[in-house]
Amino acid sequence: MEQGKLIEVYNAKKGDEDLKIIFRYPSETDAEPLMEFVNSLVRTKAMIDLNRLQTLEQEEDHLSSLLVDMINRNSVHVIVECDSKIVGKGNVRKESGNSSHVGALGIAIIRGFRDIGIGKKLMEILEREAKDVLETEIIILTVHEDNERAISLYKKFNYAEAGRIPDAIKRSDKTVDKIIMVKKL
Repeated sequence: MEQGKLIEVYNAKKGDEDLKIIFRYPSETDAEPLMEFVNSLVRTKAMIDLNRLQTLEQEEDHLSSLLVDMINRNSVHVIVECDSKIVGKGNVRKESGNSSHVGALGIAIIRGFRDIGIGKKLMEILEREAKDVLETEIIILTVHEDNERAISLYKKFNYAEAGRIPDAIKRSDKTVDKIIMVKKL
């Protein structure tokens, strides 16, 4: 997996606007735009587990680690861009040992770029990459129980609920379950 390599181009429509969406592998120059992307999710209280703003140093460390994981074929990461801005990211991380045929999937898309087909296209790419590159046979994921948009997408891809962790997500105003979903590829 070559850093920054183009995976696919997707044409999306946002209202009357035509958008050119780029799906590519991350590169070592992505730390600052990734930090901006992640911090945008945190600021808008997106339904992700991360709840603290990230520093550039933290994002550089994270990026360095994920690039090594990709070289070692332990994970696949896909960056989603529109007009040179990161608007989404997804990954599948291979489990180890006797579970090395299992991959854990995660995706996130910033507000304003949801519900225009990016999540669907990202899921297609991640499943294909997980199977072809990581030789994954089973994909697992977790989702907040109140993230109906994501749950609907996962069900369309034939993920089934395998369990719940009660009250695993604590927000300032409430707790919610974390749902575990699974799919055999």
